[in-house]
Amino acid sequence: MKGDFSRDTFDASKHFSRVLMQQGRVQLDADWNEQASILLHYLQTLAADLIGPHAGPTDALGFEIKIKPGDNDLTIGKGRYYVDGILCENEDECAYTKQPDYYPLPDGSTLTQVTRGIGNYAVYLDVWERHVTYLDDDRIREVALGGPDTATRAKVAWQVKIMQVPQSAILEQWRKALAFQTAALAELQKSYDTASSDKQRAELEAKMVIVRKIIVRLQRRVPAGAVKDCKWPVLSLPVRDARMQAQVEADAPSTDPCITAPDSKYRGAENQLYRVEIHEVTTDTNGDTTKWTFKWSRDNGSIAAAIVKPNGPELTIYPARGFAAGQWVELISEAQELRGEPGALAKVTKVESDTLTVDASGVPDISSATKVRRWDQSAVGDVKLDEEGAVIGVEGQWLDLEHGLQVRFEQASNYRSGDYWLIPARVATGKIEWPTDENDQPAMLSARGVEHHYAPLAILKRDGTGLSLANECRCTITAPKACPE
Repeated sequence: MKGDFSRDTFDASKHFSRVLMQQGRVQLDADWNEQASILLHYLQTLAADLIGPHAGPTDALGFEIKIKPGDNDLTIGKGRYYVDGILCENEDECAYTKQPDYYPLPDGSTLTQVTRGIGNYAVYLDVWERHVTYLDDDRIREVALGGPDTATRAKVAWQVKIMQVPQSAILEQWRKALAFQTAALAELQKSYDTASSDKQRAELEAKMVIVRKIIVRLQRRVPAGAVKDCKWPVLSLPVRDARMQAQVEADAPSTDPCITAPDSKYRGAENQLYRVEIHEVTTDTNGDTTKWTFKWSRDNGSIAAAIVKPNGPELTIYPARGFAAGQWVELISEAQELRGEPGALAKVTKVESDTLTVDASGVPDISSATKVRRWDQSAVGDVKLDEEGAVIGVEGQWLDLEHGLQVRFEQASNYRSGDYWLIPARVATGKIEWPTDENDQPAMLSARGVEHHYAPLAILKRDGTGLSLANECRCTITAPKACPE
């Protein structure tokens, strides 16, 4: 969530049950956000344990899928449904092409276009939590304050999506290949652990990189199983296995009086919550990553404004603060955010009052953007920016951000746009809050990101006569069985 937060302290593995206020103490946003996260984790875990991975109440079972006449659209029924303990509500029946959190749909997403081939199609529910600020919903803001915003919101968003079901014979081939490559990786790892020389380890590491890429490719294709009595394949989503390290390094003394001495390592003059976020990922026909870029912000990406009036490269924005010439900004629309797509980066050329002028020469359609967000990356040392302004991703080497802060990405990672890492940096200690491994080195941490949850709704079948509803896949909540006496 790109809010103006000091840090995110919730950790389910610590098993905290609540946050306790003490008298006369400073109040921090992180404490009370953690309290909300503790309670939400408890409630959703309880609901999932009682209800199961997905189900809805018998008297208000929602998200019924019906085919509209002409095979050109679906209707999504009103009601409630729980997915991994998350309550999803649809207040009114709606069309597939007019979903409240999925409009406008990507090009080519009418029902006829996404189910044009003969075969079976899985209709499923994609659920996640979306961060909402007053830029997205102005009613959040108290206008009596004269402009400043206060708290933000988290919203449960849902989308009904469709995917084609692969043929069973092809799936079996992919499963066998995945099992073979997984076993091969385990053997290579054993050899690596017992290797007697750096040369042997380097050769084995190179082989493991190749095998990991093959495994990731197969994991994207192979469903994890099937839903009982529905023959609905559990979604095999793009594997997110990207990991990153962060550290601070001492540097030469600075002549800038606003920067603290190099012996404090983190040399920024202010406490920051750095956000390193994957921007754009390019893949080949096999789904393998061929190029990836990232962007970073020292304020968790929270410096943003609504585009009130676009006039070519001149944008009237609100609030007009936190921007300066020479900075990179992301121009993004609500439709792109709902589809999980990155916006376009552009460089600010001038800031005058509430008008932001950008170099839009590389932006395909600046008029569709509804929001502008500041990022802080720059080309320094080994850090190179692409023509759009994002940092070109490099694996296996330390990359400088600023004030001694460095990051390094693990080799053979699979990236997803929007995945991110948070790095709290503190002036008082001259350090960043980042865990270490058993060798006292910066730990490789998995990426955070939007956590998507999925549930099957129906199976559609297209044959020579048209599209039909083959299976109903929703479940109902049943009463628990009585304990034996």
